[in-house]
Amino acid sequence: MTDAELEQRFFPSRSEPRRDKVVPDFRKVHDHLTHTHHRSLMHEWFDYREQNPDGYSYSRFLDLYRQWCRKFSVKPVLLRNEEPGKCMYIDWSSDTVTVILDNEEVTIYFFVTSIGASELAYVEPFLDMSTESYIAGNVHALRYYGAVPKVLVPDNCKTAVNRNKDNEVDLNEAFKEMAAYYQCVVLPARPRSPTDKNDVEANVHHSEDWIISDIELHKEQFHSFRDIQIECRRLLDRQNQQKFRGTDFNRWDWFRDTDLPEMKILTQKDFVLRQRYYMTVPNSYHVHIKGDRQQYSVPYQYISKDVVILYDLSTLEVYLKGYKPNDPPIARRERVYSSRLNTVNTNPAYRPESHQIAVNLGVKDSEWYLAKAREIGPYTEKLIHQLLVSRGNPESMYKSCMGVITMTWSGHKDRVTKAELEGACRYALAIHSNSKMKY
Repeated sequence: MTDAELEQRFFPSRSEPRRDKVVPDFRKVHDHLTHTHHRSLMHEWFDYREQNPDGYSYSRFLDLYRQWCRKFSVKPVLLRNEEPGKCMYIDWSSDTVTVILDNEEVTIYFFVTSIGASELAYVEPFLDMSTESYIAGNVHALRYYGAVPKVLVPDNCKTAVNRNKDNEVDLNEAFKEMAAYYQCVVLPARPRSPTDKNDVEANVHHSEDWIISDIELHKEQFHSFRDIQIECRRLLDRQNQQKFRGTDFNRWDWFRDTDLPEMKILTQKDFVLRQRYYMTVPNSYHVHIKGDRQQYSVPYQYISKDVVILYDLSTLEVYLKGYKPNDPPIARRERVYSSRLNTVNTNPAYRPESHQIAVNLGVKDSEWYLAKAREIGPYTEKLIHQLLVSRGNPESMYKSCMGVITMTWSGHKDRVTKAELEGACRYALAIHSNSKMKY
């Protein structure tokens, strides 16, 4: 054996891959990198090693790829120390995936968060970027972490921030309500200040590489949105459980050791987003919500006032517009579901007294009039009893009975005290003139 052959046997040239290892398909790798945004060589190497556990190391994989395409560059990332458990950074990925579901083209959006020093990620697909989806993403992220940070750091999207300019921050009402529920401070990233949210930006790119690119590559395999949700969670678990190079721990381990001890354990039920509907209380003092067939009463004193209605599937609360977080609602009602159009749901206590009188004429029975008379006194009760039995049909005397009883009510033009009415009834009974009294 020649010296050259011995040298090649013991010190093989790194310019050629070893024949006892599976050589990566770099044309396929390059195609993935070219056509799938944010796909990384680390991800390609990880997929390669999953299929070939005895394959090349990452550094050798890079060398071979450089040889194949002659050029490879890495964009540097700004690193910084993050206080454990303090902040959850929130953003939408700029990447979307278009899939065919039920013969229709559907765009999938991805909600991404990063937490604390560990930068543990949470990623969830949605069918839109609405307020409802944004709030749901935050709630599900906190449930995934099992704990609550001190600060929420959203990007300046309209689902979180209405205005963030000149040190003046106006938060989206729904997002503000959610943050208050979890007792978190909200500090939106400054506009055009990308270093304020380096962690989530890095996680977004990492997730675009490890999760979104995989979903993009295999999108023909999904037959429902639920399939995409399941696959996204599987890929998320793989991303967070991937061990750091040169160590035996992953981001979940780091999160449990550093972030979790500094966070508040999540014990309360998940926040339920309440929809908002703005309107002015009409003269009927009944309000409604968009798309609902029901009408709900509020105290008549709020006629012509601007209100905001907060509602979910079970309850409805009405607040004056501009209410503060601790202000009580002016009305709280249980939702009513009925196929009947414009069903009226009235709390009698919310009616003006004149309306109560009008309603009482039509719905009260003899026992009600006797009970009301008894509250005034025995002579009034006796007079009402004689009125009710004076004719064969008690209902025909309800109006006269109401005329007597309401003389003590506020708002009556000839209002008298209970004592005065008792005296008048006593006098009427004494002279047996009850059937001729005028009301």
